[in-house]
Amino acid sequence: MREEDVRVFMQAECTMAGTDSHVRVPGSGASHPRNFGTYPRFFGKYVREEKLMPVERMVHRATAKAAEQFRIQGRGRLVPGAFADIVAFDPATVRDRSTWQQGYLYPVGIEWVLVNGGIEVANGQPTGEGFGRALRRN
Repeated sequence: MREEDVRVFMQAECTMAGTDSHVRVPGSGASHPRNFGTYPRFFGKYVREEKLMPVERMVHRATAKAAEQFRIQGRGRLVPGAFADIVAFDPATVRDRSTWQQGYLYPVGIEWVLVNGGIEVANGQPTGEGFGRALRRN
């Protein structure tokens, strides 16, 4: 992919934020840099550094817009009855760190992650709890 093309797509209103990655366990083999850093890269590089859009627009593209497009019920919005999937990050510091040589480096600037109401990241450190599950389109 060419970086110029990525910028054009990022600014298009129809664009959602997503990744085609799958779960990787550190030490289990080669890993693409975005397996651990897709969303931190969106927010760090394209929102904060390049100012292609406000943080609220990227949050919408990465949550509600994606859930609506794929018809995944109960996800993408913080409303009563929805699953408690929440990421608390610092827009001033969030960024990816993974490289082709070190594909398993966790991002920085993400302090808390709740998945299905369970704490997966606390004070910036993974808990190893495993509250996630595969999502199927309804």
